[in-house]
Amino acid sequence: MIIISIFILSFFSLADLSSLIDDISKQTEINQQLKIISENQDVLLIDSLILSEKLLLSLNDELETTKKIINNEYKFDYYYLLSKLNKEIGEIEKAIDYNYQAFSIAEEEGLSKQIALTYLQFGELYIKIKDFDQASKYNLLGLRFCEDRKDTTIKYKFMFLLGKISYSIGNYDDAETYMLGALSETVGKNEFNIIAEIKLYLSRIYIATNQLDKAELNLLSVEMLSSQINNITLLTEIYRELVSLYIILNDEVQALKYALLALENVRKLSDLELRADVKLITAKLLYKMNNIEESKKYLDLITDYINQTNNLIHKADYYNLYAKLMIKNNDYKSAYQMQEKFLKIKDTIINESKIAAINDALKKYESEKKDRENEMLKLDLKLSNKQKESTTYVIIGVLIAIIVVGFFAILLYLRAKKERKMNNLLSVQNNKIEAQKEELELLNKELVDRNVEIEEINSNLIKSEAESRELNATKDKFLSIIAHDLKNPIAGIMLTSELLVNYYDKLDKDKLETKLIEINTTTVKLKDLLDTLLEWARASTGNIPYNPYEVDVDTILKNLGNLFSANLQNKNINFEVENNTNCKVIADEKMLDTILRNITSNAIKFTPEGGSIFISTQNLVDKLQINIKDTGIGIPEDKIPDLFSMSSNYSTLGTQKEKGTGLGLLLCKEFIEINNGSILVSSEIGKGTTFSIILNRVNYNG
Repeated sequence: MIIISIFILSFFSLADLSSLIDDISKQTEINQQLKIISENQDVLLIDSLILSEKLLLSLNDELETTKKIINNEYKFDYYYLLSKLNKEIGEIEKAIDYNYQAFSIAEEEGLSKQIALTYLQFGELYIKIKDFDQASKYNLLGLRFCEDRKDTTIKYKFMFLLGKISYSIGNYDDAETYMLGALSETVGKNEFNIIAEIKLYLSRIYIATNQLDKAELNLLSVEMLSSQINNITLLTEIYRELVSLYIILNDEVQALKYALLALENVRKLSDLELRADVKLITAKLLYKMNNIEESKKYLDLITDYINQTNNLIHKADYYNLYAKLMIKNNDYKSAYQMQEKFLKIKDTIINESKIAAINDALKKYESEKKDRENEMLKLDLKLSNKQKESTTYVIIGVLIAIIVVGFFAILLYLRAKKERKMNNLLSVQNNKIEAQKEELELLNKELVDRNVEIEEINSNLIKSEAESRELNATKDKFLSIIAHDLKNPIAGIMLTSELLVNYYDKLDKDKLETKLIEINTTTVKLKDLLDTLLEWARASTGNIPYNPYEVDVDTILKNLGNLFSANLQNKNINFEVENNTNCKVIADEKMLDTILRNITSNAIKFTPEGGSIFISTQNLVDKLQINIKDTGIGIPEDKIPDLFSMSSNYSTLGTQKEKGTGLGLLLCKEFIEINNGSILVSSEIGKGTTFSIILNRVNYNG
């Protein structure tokens, strides 16, 4: 042993031995650190991602420069974890680089499971930067990799990502095929979050292809899994999608239900974009429900976010909806300002789309160039290895043969190098031509999209103009009534009272009584007109109180005969009310009384002497239909739509030249809509008219 020790010491100095011991110790330490990191990946990915990245990078310099023997599985986990960390904090380019290092280790060592994981990571990363060509490439490689090895553990994840890519580029048929395939692969797996995500995307595909029943079925089936989904963000997205679906289906009750659930969830989230998205779609729903004040309230909640965010889609939707709300509130100046902001955002979106298209083309070129360089490096490496292997079998003695072969090899290499250079130049030119072609196609598509948007904007402007005309017509009608229908009765009262003042002592008792009756009659009509104007104005501005409760329709109908007895006797009109029991509705009694009085008054006005008016009720499941039918002069079919339009100003004289303002039916329609009802009109010239009022009936047994 002493002799062996002396022999070893003759080759190594004490310093060399110390260095060797340090190297072995350092190698063991690095492997131990990598093992700890590998075994605690989940912990490092939960919170404090920046701190976790700093911890990992503290080892990076030693791993890059060391020549020591390192456990490659631990080393793979290290770079793969760095990639996942950078993906979570949004550093996608870094994540791609680290994942490539992990992939190189897995490929070199033949680690099948790890190769599949890097393919999946590449697929997710390239989807995040919307490089769908590269994303498709790696997901297809991963899918084939799993199929070749009959590995079903993560096969469904590749299919899901391929479905997302197909959905993103508008290829809905392939998207549905991949998503359904992924769903079938999850059978027997308790992957509730991924199942929910797949069904969420399936519903989006079905909404895009107008298969709304399938979309609803998928979303509701996911809702049933809500207790097993531990991802609040995902659950919120599902509720938001349900709101969008029920808005399309015009089911405002269901849409409001899921909007409230989504709003409850977003309070727990830090994702500002998703929180704003839920409030924005809630505001859209409330606007659709004509709840202007509540809609504006939810828009105001995201004003600060809109001022700070770079999300142009949110900005465009916000300004567009705000403009519509301002029009509803007659604030045209603010509406114009919001519309201007909306149009500017639209232009910005279009310009950014063009720039993004150019960037995508450049990224694609750089990515393909990098792939070609990597392939060339691998090829050179293989050639170099083959050359080294071949030299071991060359006979040293055949020097002349080696020189000749070497000479020809150099000639061939130079020729091949020249050809590769020419091929590379041609390839670059071809790529440039292809990129320019794609850019032109994208620009043409953007021009088409721009024309569609301009047409939509013009349509909105035309609609706004129509609403302005309606408002002007309302104002003109109101002024016309004040100028004419109020002026004439007042003038009549003035003339008659002036006659009484000047000639009171010269008028006999009968004439005096006649004049006083004229004043009284005119005053009553004037009061009725003012009441109608007041009620119509209050209804139009939404200031009239609404107090719904159970109302006995029979009682109101029976009182109509007494109320209009004088008018009915004057024109000898037969007035009948069908005796029906349990005719109770949910309504404001004062409004319902006003509706029935106005329509009955119109029926009397347009029914000639000796005619008939028949009032009946009809049960329609959960609603009650009240029919007021007369045998009057009738209404031309083309004039029926004008009965409830202020701008049409349609009005005609009664059978005894009775005048009207045209506001009565407008007031009826306003009151009916406030009471969640509807009104129908059918008429035939010379045979009469039927007005049908449909209201919500009180449920009862019997």
